[in-house]
Parts: sequence; C-alpha cells; structure tokens
Amino acid sequence: MFGQSQVAHTSAPSFSETLGDEMAWLKQEAQRSNSTVIWHRRFKGFLSANFSKEARVAFCDDAPLPEVIGDFIGSCPDKPRLDQGRYAIFSGVYALRGGSRGLLWVDCKAEETRAVFVAMSRSGLRLDCLEIYLSKRISEPFLPAQFLSTMHLWLRSHGIREIVGINLHDACDYEYSLNPAFRWCSMSQPRILIFTHDGRGLGHLRRLARLGKVLQQHSAVLFITGHREASWLVPPECEYIHLPNLDSLDPRRSRQWGRRPFLSDDLSVGRALRRDVIYGVIQRFRPDAIILDYLPLGMDEEMREFILGTPECRKYFISRGILGSPDQVYRDVLTPSAVESLRDAYHMILVMSDSKIIDMAQEYSLEAGIVDKIAYVGYAAEPVSSGAIEGIRSRRMLPKDAKWVVCTAGGGKEGELLIQRCWEVAQIFPECYFDIVVGPRSRLLLESEAWADGNRIHLLPLDDRQLPLMHAAADVVIIRGGYNSLIEACMGKGRIIVVPIMTDYEQVNHAKRLSEYRDIRIVESLGILDIALDDCLQEGSLPNSRFTELNMDGLHIGADVILSDLEQHRIRGPQYARGVDASHVLTGASAKR
Repeated sequence: MFGQSQVAHTSAPSFSETLGDEMAWLKQEAQRSNSTVIWHRRFKGFLSANFSKEARVAFCDDAPLPEVIGDFIGSCPDKPRLDQGRYAIFSGVYALRGGSRGLLWVDCKAEETRAVFVAMSRSGLRLDCLEIYLSKRISEPFLPAQFLSTMHLWLRSHGIREIVGINLHDACDYEYSLNPAFRWCSMSQPRILIFTHDGRGLGHLRRLARLGKVLQQHSAVLFITGHREASWLVPPECEYIHLPNLDSLDPRRSRQWGRRPFLSDDLSVGRALRRDVIYGVIQRFRPDAIILDYLPLGMDEEMREFILGTPECRKYFISRGILGSPDQVYRDVLTPSAVESLRDAYHMILVMSDSKIIDMAQEYSLEAGIVDKIAYVGYAAEPVSSGAIEGIRSRRMLPKDAKWVVCTAGGGKEGELLIQRCWEVAQIFPECYFDIVVGPRSRLLLESEAWADGNRIHLLPLDDRQLPLMHAAADVVIIRGGYNSLIEACMGKGRIIVVPIMTDYEQVNHAKRLSEYRDIRIVESLGILDIALDDCLQEGSLPNSRFTELNMDGLHIGADVILSDLEQHRIRGPQYARGVDASHVLTGASAKR
C-alpha cells in the first residue's frame, strides 16, 4: 500500500510550511522526472492536505481518497514531468487492478492548490470508467483547461477510448455523472461556427478545416470565410458560407491581383455587406461556440461585436504557436483591443504546437489572465499511411529507385522566387523527378504551361487534397517553412529543405526549433539550393530523431477539449457561468461514440 516503500527517507517536514514552499518542491521533483517522489512521505502529506480523507472510493473497497491516489500512481509509476514550467504531472499503472491507471495534475503557480486526480478503472471486459476528483482547495467545481488537454493526451496515448462512465467529485462530494455513450445524441448536437479571416495565404483555413473535420463527427460545424478555396478546403462533412472577399472589395488589394474591385462603391459599403452576412448567419445558426485563429477580432476587428456581444456563446482562440517576432505580433496581432478580448471574452486559447517548441507566455510576455487560458494541444497533423504513400508514388509513375522532389511555396503570393529557383535546380538534376507546386495566389500560375517538361517536371496548381500527401511521400521536400507544409513534410520520411524568407520570424525560428527533433536542413540563400539538394540526395536514410517526443495529435486533442468544454457548459447551465472562466469539465471525443 501507499507509503510502505522500502526506500529510505528523511523525516517528514512540518506542514506549517507555506503553500509556495510546497508547490516549489513539487515543481522541482516533477522537473527532475523523479519517480521515487511518489513514495516520499512529503508527497503523502501533500495528498492528505489537499484531497479529503472523508472521500471514500467505492471501487477500491471504500478506501480513503489520498490512499487510493497513492496506490494508483505509485504502484508502477511513470516518470513525472513539468509542463509549461508550471504544471506537475504524475501518472502510473495500478498493477493490482488489471491495467487501471491514475493521473495527478497539479498547478504549481496557483494562489490556491489546484490539483485534479483522475482514476481510470478497467473492468474485465475492457470497459473503462473515469472517476475525477478535485482537490478540496479548488473554490469552483470546474476542471482547468490545461488539465483537460493533459487528460485527453493521456487517454489517447494509452488508447483509452471505450469510456462508459464519467463521475466528477468536488472534494468529498459527488457532483454529477456524464454518460459518454448518450452524450452525442442529435438532440444535444452542439453548433460550432468557425470564422477564418481573408489572409494572404491558405494556412489558417487549411488548419481550421482539419480541426472542423474532427469536430463535425460530434457537432454541426459551419465555416464563414471570404476564401473562395473554401469550396474544396472545407471538408464535405461541414458546411460553409462565402463572404465577399476583401481582395474583391478593397481597391488596393484588387490592384495587387490585376483586377478591378467587385463593388465600385466605397470600401465601407463592402464591409457593411460582410457584417450583415455574418450577423444573419449568427442569428439563424445560433452557434454554441465561435472559433477564430490568429486575429482574435478578425481583420480590421470586423468580428469585434460578435466576440464581445454574444455572452451565451463559448469562444475559442486557436494559435499555431510561433506567430512572428514579438514586435510584429504586438503591432499586428496582439493589439490592445485583441489582448482585451483574449482576457475578457475568450474562454480558452488552444495552441496547436508543443510546449517544447514554444512557450507563448514567455515569448510574447503575456499577462497572467491570458496565460491562465492557454492549453497546448499539439500539432494539427494528419497521419499518413504507408499505403497512401505507395499509392501516390505509383500514380506519379516514378521509375524504380527514382528520387522524387516536391517543391512548394505555399498558397501565398511571396513564393515566386523560390518556385523559379526550383525550376532552375530541376535542370541541374535530370535524374530526379520534380513536382513544383504553384499556389492559387501566385502570379506565376498563368506561366505554368511553359515550364512543364513531360513526366519528369510537373508544374502544378495547388490542389490541397493531394499536397499534404505529396509532402509526406516525396524523397526531398523543398518549402518556405510555413506551419502546414513543414508539419506535413515531417509526417513522411523524406529529407526536408527549408528556404525561409529570412525576415519571416516564424519560418526561420520554427524550422530551427523543429530541427532539434527531426532532420531539417535550413538554407538561407536560394543560390546554394542546388548544393543543399545534392547533399540530401547523397545521404542515406534519416538519422534517428527525437520527433516522437513531440505531440502531433493536436486535431483530436483540440477537438476533445472543445467538446468537453461545451458539454460541461451545457450540463451545468448558465447559472454556473460565473463570468468568463477558463476552467471546464470533461467528456471529449475520446469517450465512447
């Protein structure tokens, strides 16, 4: 039983020590990945002080809760870890209960002890139940957002998906139960509105479309955007409303693409048209949740009135993690009004990256009220099967042992120089097959027919339904280093050459940080691209990497967290909504369908 380890310990310290000392010790031990801390008498004292002894656990013969926690995470402990420099996470397998598992999450920076324990009890039929207990110092019976992302990652990493019962306990009091099998009935299908601003490229829409596809499995997802490409980027399972694009309304932006504005009236008339369409959609669709990314209030703050003026609707902000240099981000993204909306209107900020790559709080000096809403859910990556890779290589009709090079500059208009250089490099390597992908916004698209070279060199318009697979299947991928193309390439086994725009903070820094976990060659000058490609072709198989250390399951974990929050909000009702709070409760898409 807990506390009976043979490990020698010093005498237990006085528990009159301050909460700060207690949290600092736990944080230190988690950071050291010290699994023996679970058997330490001081750790036992922490459990006794923060989880009620009056709470009895029925499926453990009515044993006191602190003792059960010790048994679940101390019987066969995993290595503890510290997330975001703040959240101590302890887990383990209860060897005497047929594979049951426990997870303890502690916020080491909170003014009050915020700790949550979840026990996954497994029956002989492999039917899993979750019992969730809040520490007795938590003032409100809600689960913190960061715990939700941690828990869903834990569930998915251990393949725990057949959940048949979920019970939440506030200190020693039973709160309520959720039935995951019933939760997704059509009578309670949540409605989710995803707004994508009219950016220069397609990365934001592509990322949100992937998230929407997962959310649509258990909700009704409606996109609203000015991107014409939504017709093929938005999954067919979802729906979308097309707004008049700002490129067609703003004379300055229209001139960049060599066309006249759609409306000859003042730009304010076009903006009013967009506003009225958005207003009508929200009034008729009546979303339970609104999701935005990158710009918290949309371009030129056109979503401001809808973010601030719909208190009955949950708001989720999606961030890719590295947004740009701090100066540029505070100039263009985190404006004073945007910061205010994140602090006062949004309920959660989901970062689709790994905290090993980016600490947004530190990188952008975020205030505490915003940091408390941040949850890192992992990269928005879609796994690619070996069969799919073999299939697209076969359709490309590559000769045996031929090397396939895929070059893309993304969907924006800034990639012309890279595309031209890739075509020149293709002439230097006649033994290789090249697919040079020109984005739909590139001015070079009209010249593509003049560049084609039989079956060896293809100059293609961007077809997003195939491009992610091409990135994963190629022997060498040459890219600028935008989020989506870089992650898609990482999902394959080919070499990656990143030729960033050196003034683009995100492209440069993201590639450098990822290169610590996966082989990525960063080329600072287009003039030496041919040398970099030759090096890649001469090298053998990829060296061992640490890529598996990164969380690439952000689509499912992000969807699970959002659906968990919506379900908690629905069940507990508006009488429990005490202002805008970033802590919510369980069930997600990892529950039994």
